[in-house]
Amino acid sequence: MNLLQILRNSAITLAVLIAGFQTASLFGFVPSCEKELATLYPAALKADLSACGASKTAVKPTAAADLAKFTSRLNGTWNLKMRTVQGITSDARQLSARLYFDLSPESAVRAAGGALMLERPKDETVRRVSTPSAPDALAFWEINISQKGKMALSFGMVEGEGSKYEPVVRRAVKQAEFSELENVFVSVDKLSPKAEAWDRIILSDNTLVFLSCQRGVIERYSKVSGQKPEIDGLRVKAYWQKQKVGRIIAAARVPSFAK
Repeated sequence: MNLLQILRNSAITLAVLIAGFQTASLFGFVPSCEKELATLYPAALKADLSACGASKTAVKPTAAADLAKFTSRLNGTWNLKMRTVQGITSDARQLSARLYFDLSPESAVRAAGGALMLERPKDETVRRVSTPSAPDALAFWEINISQKGKMALSFGMVEGEGSKYEPVVRRAVKQAEFSELENVFVSVDKLSPKAEAWDRIILSDNTLVFLSCQRGVIERYSKVSGQKPEIDGLRVKAYWQKQKVGRIIAAARVPSFAK
């Protein structure tokens, strides 16, 4: 074997040893890193049913609660990406489900507006509604947001009369308290009865999550647009009023013996 072949074989052996060492190092440190990250990740921001194991969850804000930032982040159109009921994940791909928020400031410490939910199966042939143009689930909520001291916001969603959205749970929120933690707004409900409460609502830049421990419900939405929403050319509240009136008229036309 000449000198050139010896050098070539030595180089190959060295390369294999270095690659093996790097691979071992990479996989050797991954579990350690994951454990470290899990320890550092704030428990209040866990957006799955594992969060339900903690008896008490403290939210320690890392920034002042900015009303304008919260309102701007929530405003717009949100698409349902995942729904879990009693721990079982349903196939959200079969649904067209959107949550619309239309909010405006009333002062430096108050904002108000409305939210609208529209939901129907994507397969039009399986829809079961009396009015062909109406969605299977249609609901409206009046929303009020106010500054609650420097570090918190008070948030309420009051369901409008005539709402029809109970495929899983009612979405009404009774003055939830939101704080900002690591650039994420989070509410941990400590006051409402467990049967009524959303134990946790988490709002990040592009994700909105509702979590109910007792009902085993998680709903995760992704943001589609930050623009003020319009449906069929109408703002949220105007669209709701039009649909509500249409349903009242349609119901009135049904013979009494058929009701």
